[in-house]
Amino acid sequence: MRIGMKVLAILSFLWVVLGSISVWLVYSHTQSLRFAFLYALSFVTVTLVAGTLTLFLQKFFEMYRRQKYLESLREEWIATQKSLKELTSQHSQLEKLVQLL
Repeated sequence: MRIGMKVLAILSFLWVVLGSISVWLVYSHTQSLRFAFLYALSFVTVTLVAGTLTLFLQKFFEMYRRQKYLESLREEWIATQKSLKELTSQHSQLEKLVQLL
């Protein structure tokens, strides 16, 4: 599934806004900069892990798609070689038949 750049930008903006609001809520409830900082750090870490996992999965599925494509090309190549061998064999038989006639 391909997501457009505009949709991705909007989702990223909403994610940053959500993170900012949640950090502010942690600070307002605890009145501790340490907890707010740790929460922000964990939020950024989760974001980076999710982004890395997303890129990994995209590359994995792209490799899988390309592997399937290469397998189909290999099957076509084998079928073409088989057909070529049959045509060569038929050509040889036709040459022999022409010589006999």
